[in-house]
Formats: sequence, structure tokens, C-alpha cells
Amino acid sequence: MKPFLKYLTEEDLTLEYHDTLNPKIWDGDDLKPEVQAKLLQIAKKWATFAKIPDFAITDIILVGGNANYNWTKFSDLDLHVVVNREDLADCPDLLDDYLQNKKQLWALVHDITIYGHDVELYAQDNQTAYPKKQGVYSVKGKKWIAQPKHENVDFRGPVLLAKVKQYTERIDTLISTNAEDESFSKLKEKFKNMRSSGLKKIGEFSLENLIFKELRNRGVIDRMTQYLQSRLDQKLSLNEDYDFQIQIHNKKTNELVGVKQLSSQTKTDAMGTGLRGLQLAKHNFKSEYPEAGDVADHHFSVRYPHDASWITPTS
Repeated sequence: MKPFLKYLTEEDLTLEYHDTLNPKIWDGDDLKPEVQAKLLQIAKKWATFAKIPDFAITDIILVGGNANYNWTKFSDLDLHVVVNREDLADCPDLLDDYLQNKKQLWALVHDITIYGHDVELYAQDNQTAYPKKQGVYSVKGKKWIAQPKHENVDFRGPVLLAKVKQYTERIDTLISTNAEDESFSKLKEKFKNMRSSGLKKIGEFSLENLIFKELRNRGVIDRMTQYLQSRLDQKLSLNEDYDFQIQIHNKKTNELVGVKQLSSQTKTDAMGTGLRGLQLAKHNFKSEYPEAGDVADHHFSVRYPHDASWITPTS
């Protein structure tokens, strides 16, 4: 990846700005009737899937690049089901997690496109303010809530390019070095705060939002997400073929807190692999088992699967 980044130029950026709205989706400033009908159908299906009652839905809106002049071939159709949270539940924090999980589960089992553009669904609070310069179209009401204005926008600039290179290299380095979860969490939180701040202060075309969009268009964000998902799946799995298993017990209750599996290249270096894995398990204990308490209150044991004896290094 780094050799490619060395030659990345402004012409290689994926961001675009057009004189018209996406002609696949719009007829001038009007949403094409077949697109409007299909988006309504999709939104209602998702609302049923997410168990959102009809009376809680105040609107169905289209936002993002395909409701503005900065659409590209990578742009999703960002379809938001606007809801009155008071009609849904008394636990707003749990509600956010529930709806986010429903969004992700829907995406896993459905692959819906409109003229080649993926449809991305989301439940939005009706009290949420729209970012500056963002186009907002009511699919339900067949009208613009906030019509985008065509501006003199130029995405080609050395600062944007430098930041895209910087964050791409940073993510690739975290992946290649198998960095701790905490390092990824800090970077994801930075992206979240950076983008939120940019949208609030300047709007859709803030540098912070453009950086995030370019990284997403390039697949860099997806690469990080898929890597973390794959790593989590591996951590939560028990495989038949492994060289060492580390078990973590609470010293007072002897309760089994966690199990980790390790592999070594040869039987000769198996002991070294086990000890290194033990050190790593202790180092990552807080981030992997945040509810378990202090690492000093736990006992770490290592075992070779074909040997009943346990290797228990002194804590």
C-alpha cells in the first residue's frame, strides 16, 4: 500500500462535484417517480424489520451525496426513517444500540440497489438538526426540506490529499502490526469527533467530512472494519487446530473468565509462543475483559493440547 500512496496525486481522489443532481435518481430537481416509490417500499420494509410502528414515523428522507451535487459512483442512497423517539421507548441509550444493530443486521442479509447505488438505511431522531449545506428531500412528502445550492467547490487540494495519505498509512500500519484494540478505538473515536465537528461548523463540504468520505470511497474504512470483525471472530472462536490454549481464571472464585488460542510454527518454539501469548493476554486483559476487574486478581495458565500438564508461570 505504501508504494502506491507515494505516487497518489490530487487527480486520484474519488471526490467529485457536478453541475446536476445524479441523473439516475433525479429528473432535474424532482425525484424520479419509480425511485420515490421503491424507496418508500424499502423504508417501510426496514421499519417493519426494525419493529418501528407506523405512528412513530414522522417522515422518510433522502440525504447524503445523492441528495446533493457531490454524488459519485460510490455514493449510497442514504435513506433515513425519521422517528419520534418518545413513541418508541423509555430507554434512549438502549434504543440507539438496538436500531444500530437492526441497521447492521439488515445490511448483512440484504443487498438492495437503486440503479447501481446501494441503499443505506438509518433511523433518525426527528429532533436531530440537519448539517449545513446538506440536501434533505422528503421521500414521503415528495418535496425538498432543504434544497442544495450549487456552489463553487474544488476538492483538489494538497491538505486533503496529505490527510488521506496520512490516515491510510496509519490504518494500514495498525493492521499490519496487529495493534491493540485500544489503538483502533482511539482512531475511530477521532474520526467520529472530527467528522461531527466539521459537519457542525461548516457542513457537508468541511475538510473533516471530505477526508472521511475519501477514505470510505477508497475502502480504507471498510478494510479497518472488516479486519476488526475478523479479529473479534477469531478471538471468540475455539478451533480444532491450535498449539496452545491460555485460560484465565479469577483467583478468588476460580471462575473461567476467558480462553485464548495460539499457534506456533514448530514444536520447538511452542514454549516461546505460549509465554509470549501469556504476556500479551495479560497486557490486553483490561481492554478485552473490561468487566472482569484487575489483572492481578486473575490466574493465567497455558497448556499444550496434546499434553495434560499446565505451564503456570509465576505472576
